[in-house]
Amino acid sequence: SKSFSLAKDLELSVDIQAPNIRGRTVSTEIVRAASGGLIEYRQQFQQPNFNGVQAAANLKWRASRSDRLSFNALVTPTDNSNGIASIVYLPGGAIKSQTFGRADYTTNVKGEIGGDWEHRVSDVFNVKLIGLATFSTVDLSQKLDTFLPTALANTQRQTASTETGERVGRLSASWTLNDAHTLEFGGEGAFNFRDTTLGLTNQKPGFAPVPVVFSVADTRVEEVRGEVFVTDVWTLSEMLTLESGLTFEGSRITQTGDASKEREFTYPKAQIAATWKAGPGNELRASIKRDIAQLDFSEFASSFNSIDATTIVGNPGLEPEKAWKTKIEWDRRFGKKGAFTLGLFHDAVEDVRDLVVIGSNDAYGNIDDGTRTGVELRASLPLDSFGLKGGEFRFNGAYQKTSVTDPLTGETRPFSSGDNATPGTRSGGAAGGPPPLNIGNRDWGYVASYRQDLPQLKSAFSISIARNALREEFKRLETITQDRGEERVDLNWDTTAIKGITLRFGYGNIFFPVEERVRTFFTPDRRSGVVQRTEARTNRGGPDGTMTYTIQASGKF
Repeated sequence: SKSFSLAKDLELSVDIQAPNIRGRTVSTEIVRAASGGLIEYRQQFQQPNFNGVQAAANLKWRASRSDRLSFNALVTPTDNSNGIASIVYLPGGAIKSQTFGRADYTTNVKGEIGGDWEHRVSDVFNVKLIGLATFSTVDLSQKLDTFLPTALANTQRQTASTETGERVGRLSASWTLNDAHTLEFGGEGAFNFRDTTLGLTNQKPGFAPVPVVFSVADTRVEEVRGEVFVTDVWTLSEMLTLESGLTFEGSRITQTGDASKEREFTYPKAQIAATWKAGPGNELRASIKRDIAQLDFSEFASSFNSIDATTIVGNPGLEPEKAWKTKIEWDRRFGKKGAFTLGLFHDAVEDVRDLVVIGSNDAYGNIDDGTRTGVELRASLPLDSFGLKGGEFRFNGAYQKTSVTDPLTGETRPFSSGDNATPGTRSGGAAGGPPPLNIGNRDWGYVASYRQDLPQLKSAFSISIARNALREEFKRLETITQDRGEERVDLNWDTTAIKGITLRFGYGNIFFPVEERVRTFFTPDRRSGVVQRTEARTNRGGPDGTMTYTIQASGKF
């Protein structure tokens, strides 16, 4: 990456990266009957290869004392593939079947282009215009050959193509009316789309390919959305501030192809928050807001997992999850850098987005109303007073409980959390530090880190640990739990010992904990509570289970 001064008020920054991510996955899956007897066991291997280039540019121009403009562009073409192997053994160790193949992403490119213009009308009035356009195209071609046990029995071919895009324009204005009131108002318009196709065939030797029919395989989803908003920051006194806002959003979603449907939604969204400075270093904040979740257009189309042989059908009737979210926070600051924020929250969720049953298939949809209640803590503590000069401890954690009525069994259970909450990135945070906290609908999670400055070495050392609770899914025939039972640990060393250069050495995910997944199948479905079989898989490797080594260098040359 490098910055260039093209003129007095014109600066260009460019960045080129060549990410190369590999992470072999080795899994062992044991299938047992309800009695505990061994039915079969499987060994599965995947070798992903992700090679790409990411090129970005940003141009900043101070056109006048009142005008600032910025333009940015990003493109990321990648060459991705995944080698696949699965061997199934009978209880005695004899091979039952073998599957070998490869998935190639023949096209995989993403990009964006955008810009913004900020104009200072006066000392108390500013306007800002933002524009953004994104696009992505992904094409998949996969072939799997299955042998029983050594003779070719079936060839499965899967093809998929997905094209997505977004166009957004936003105009906002900030107006300081007086010492007590600051208004912000404006509007936003957007157009989003996702066009997808899915094909699957099975072919026995000497026979023609037989296509597998999916209910919503080829479809296009489009959304036209607009909103207007106004917010006010009212300083009632030096001790009390009131923030309030109102947004009105309207959208039209159109789906064509295998499923045809058009729907219109309108949502008023209000929010209000009060902040009270209770005393030196103490601040209390209470808020309530109306939140409308973003829809994931991929859930409008069917998808197929060839490894687990599972299908999620598309749901054209999916609606956004809605919630009234309330929160109370206490912010406490002490010493020069010490601080913590303790928060209590409760969400009254409407139309919980979860797994539903369409026909005899699983799909993402909306179930009953539910609740999410919990506590979160963020803290930073300098350790000088504990004898560790230059040391600092940081913590970010949350604990929550979700509750909703299961549409199949009628019982109360947690929200499904199988795919909407992921651990931190494989290399930690964006700057090489601890991974971000993201628990989604899981019960708990935390990230803790310790940093020690070593001025005599012109260096700093840090260690972080992170872990999230297990994931749960509730399907028609099965429940699924996934858990990494040990903490993720990352180490980093920063140094400026070489003049003009900052070096960072990272040793990430050093213990690469095993992921354990248990699928419990019921007969005839989950309502009976009668277990048919279990499939327990231990999984080493993969994007979140691979040890990584990182070297970063920055400076002026």
